[in-house]
Amino acid sequence: MITEIPCQVTLKNEDQQASLASISESGEIHEKVRKQWGQEIIKIFGSKSEEQSNIHPWDLVLHMNGSVESLSHPVLPEDHECCYPAHYRVPPETIQGFTKEEQVERAEDFALGSLLYQIYRGKKPFQELDDAEVQSRFANAIVPEDLTTVPLWPTVLCFWSPEFKKSINWRRRYAKAYLKAHPILATTAAAGASVTVFSGALPVGLSLAGMSATGPVAGSLIGAWQASLGLVQAGSLFSWCQSLMMGGAAVSGLAATGLAGGGIAAGVTSLGLILGSPFDKEAEAKLLEEYREAFLKGVEERSKVLSEKL
Repeated sequence: MITEIPCQVTLKNEDQQASLASISESGEIHEKVRKQWGQEIIKIFGSKSEEQSNIHPWDLVLHMNGSVESLSHPVLPEDHECCYPAHYRVPPETIQGFTKEEQVERAEDFALGSLLYQIYRGKKPFQELDDAEVQSRFANAIVPEDLTTVPLWPTVLCFWSPEFKKSINWRRRYAKAYLKAHPILATTAAAGASVTVFSGALPVGLSLAGMSATGPVAGSLIGAWQASLGLVQAGSLFSWCQSLMMGGAAVSGLAATGLAGGGIAAGVTSLGLILGSPFDKEAEAKLLEEYREAFLKGVEERSKVLSEKL
């Protein structure tokens, strides 16, 4: 028998529990608050100090100041087969044959991706569909039509598919190596021409590159950029990007351009520097197709391994 365990978020507003959807529809939640929720939930998911023998129940309470409270629920023993509700559940057939530890990790990452989607959209992925159809769509790498309206949508895809995450990580490593090799060229190029960027795209790119609200992530592309600059001057592009991630003043345009000749020449936003293409409709479609291919290829390869063991 499979036990379905909690994976949910509720909103506490003025000491009252409320539906995230009802508040979202009223437009009362600032994007900065949603961003803080996302960062806090990622921290909560990553804060487990020891390996688990089973997936963790998630009962999260969102506060309007951006904080998140994780209500305590016991983790069931390993001999209990557990799953999350369908809208947060990794398709079981996609994790067959992995070790128990990796199954737990993939299941929790998948749930995290769905929670991030919910925070921004105010609803579960495929909320209007029944459980069987939700699982069928996930298993076939079909994503909600409005996914790309979520500022963190590439990050959501990374949590839904470790194979997709690997496919974009090599670009991140390439960009990091290029930036280390050509710090002056890269910084000059980034300051050389002004182009308009969508306000939602830039924070996503900076986040994926390793810029957090508290500073550059160690070992990230942004960390390498900061190291190449030495003392960061007030008013510089780097300090402006940091201000943006901390909720500072908004700017309609950013001096940004691709790094010519480095395999990432088409990028005009920070996300472009990582993914190798502009953050436009064509690039969105390309990225979604890459997700689909990586996801399905991973399932196919896993099926072959399992069939060879039979």
